[in-house]
Amino acid sequence: KKMDRITKQLVKELVKIQEIDTKKESENFESFVNYAVISDEYNRTFNLDDVSIGSGLDTGIDGLAIIVNGTIIDSIEEIDNFLESNGFLEVSYIFIQSKTSSSFDTSEIRTFADGVKDFFREIPTLPRNNDIQKSSDISNYILNNASKFNDNPKCKLYFVTTGVYNQNDQNIESVRANT
Repeated sequence: KKMDRITKQLVKELVKIQEIDTKKESENFESFVNYAVISDEYNRTFNLDDVSIGSGLDTGIDGLAIIVNGTIIDSIEEIDNFLESNGFLEVSYIFIQSKTSSSFDTSEIRTFADGVKDFFREIPTLPRNNDIQKSSDISNYILNNASKFNDNPKCKLYFVTTGVYNQNDQNIESVRANT
């Protein structure tokens, strides 16, 4: 099943405003979801390209924002600046997976969860694209400065589909509870 009319129009408007039309509906939907989720969590402007990482070897992750001291981070130098100016780190991770399918697929949810777990491994096992590797390097640098945390980092995972979520589906609930 394709996207509903309203979602399709919202995606169309976003890619026009952001000038990011890839001509592929699934990629445009990923950008739309990344924008919607991160905008809800982060009330400042941001570059959509910096948080959109879905492509080959993305370990099941389409969007990723690392927020440190209220700012989406794109480099290790920014961490050093916060350590120097603030002396502490408040860290949040937002991971996103987007699907245009009309149903929830438990194997896709597992793949997403496994990709996030692998992201935090000291020795990752999944092949990574450059965007995932860069974000992982930044994350490792952050985690190596754990003594500067005010609190443990927060980590939010969003699996977004155009399908209808059924809380009575025991398979989905089992995967959700165990990831």
